[in-house]
Amino acid sequence: MNAPEMPLVHMENIGRTFGNIVALEGVNFDVGYQEVVGLLGDNGAGKSTLIKVLTGIHPPTSGQIYFEGRLVNIDSPQAARELGIETVYQDLALVPLMSIDRNFYLGREPTRRIGPMEILDQATMRARTTEALAHIGIQVRNAGEPVGTLSGGERQSIAIGRAVHFGTKLHILDEPTSALSIGETRKVLNYTLEAKRRGLSVIFITHNIYHVFEVADRFSIISHGHKVGDFHKEDVTIDEVSGMIMGEPVPERFRNAPPLKIPTRPVVINTGLAGVSGNGASAGSNGATSASGESFQQRTARRRRNRSILLAIFAIFVAVVLGLTYYYSLPKAESTDLVPPLVKTVYGTNFAAAYPEGWLVERSEANIIQLSNSQKDWQIVFNWTASRTRGVSPSKPLAEIAKQVQEDDLTPRKFTTNADFKVGEHPGYRFEWENADTGRSGVEYIFFDDTNNFYEVNFQSKAADVDKLRPLADAIMTQLKFVSR
Repeated sequence: MNAPEMPLVHMENIGRTFGNIVALEGVNFDVGYQEVVGLLGDNGAGKSTLIKVLTGIHPPTSGQIYFEGRLVNIDSPQAARELGIETVYQDLALVPLMSIDRNFYLGREPTRRIGPMEILDQATMRARTTEALAHIGIQVRNAGEPVGTLSGGERQSIAIGRAVHFGTKLHILDEPTSALSIGETRKVLNYTLEAKRRGLSVIFITHNIYHVFEVADRFSIISHGHKVGDFHKEDVTIDEVSGMIMGEPVPERFRNAPPLKIPTRPVVINTGLAGVSGNGASAGSNGATSASGESFQQRTARRRRNRSILLAIFAIFVAVVLGLTYYYSLPKAESTDLVPPLVKTVYGTNFAAAYPEGWLVERSEANIIQLSNSQKDWQIVFNWTASRTRGVSPSKPLAEIAKQVQEDDLTPRKFTTNADFKVGEHPGYRFEWENADTGRSGVEYIFFDDTNNFYEVNFQSKAADVDKLRPLADAIMTQLKFVSR
């Protein structure tokens, strides 16, 4: 049994409405293999709308589209590209600020994989762009220069060259000569013939009959959203085509003529292949795959998955950075391994303070107690007096009192690390200091007891030992007890 033959493109009973406006109604449109079809019509006839339906920009309101004999659903321009349909629109779809090579590969940029990341392969893209354009007769000075520096004809040649290079089956030109000079128009017509010689089919959309007559094999005329008819170039004159575009009736000799013969090929139905639906179209992307063997949906899913992985990695990185920032911004808790056992006790008027073995009480008076270690290079001085006598108020915040104490200090001490601190069960305030003149450093605590006595407790050592002194000072003050004697 012979396989059925169909043209490359068969659009059947296509309709497209925009609200109450009927742009297309009942349009049948065919494109044969290795054929140049001139799609003609006046401004607003529906030519560009029909092409936008074919290229996935506007879904049809009614009708069906067959590509290579298979029923397809072209729901996006990318899906059309995957089928092998390339379009050069009236606005060229070029980005003026981007380079020629970036525009040439726009939407299909070659990349290099580094783990889940894809990095733009600029060198490969530039070399391939220059080579591909030269192959079809387009010479560029530098593929890295911005498209905005090119003339209108040069931009058109880049857009057409891109379509010729990537349009493996169908090449669509939408009003390609509308704003070109005579010389640039001749180049576009030559590119069109070159595309046909390379085995592509071409749809040449225009309302300039003289241009399309030089390259087209057949004309399809649309008027007010309806199909007027199909005509071979050798069967009609320019005047007849012009008349039909302007609304004149179809010449009498064509009214009962049989359908035109369009270049067709047998339909290949790959029912034995995985991922192919019953009508022969790939379930992944209307039967189309990229050069790498991936369908549009597969590549989209892979890129979406890679983006999710990168976002997850970035989120983890941000979380780690924020976590480390928070951790290192916290006041450092000194290791208790540096604190010797506090086995001895010294008593003041209303408190008891524990201190290590080997320390000596060098001074013990009514309002002052001084201790030192056996080497006499570490010292602790407890100093207390009535708050009224000291000139401070228990109702005043300790932070403000600490600031006052530091401002009243007559020694060249430099104060740092101010923070609240719990002294026994009482609120206190802690700050550190350094005296460059004496090479001494220390930690000082201020607080009140229950009888409104004001305490200033100063721990000091050589500057080199302050990291060891600090945990001892914190331990003694944390364990300080208030007693009544």
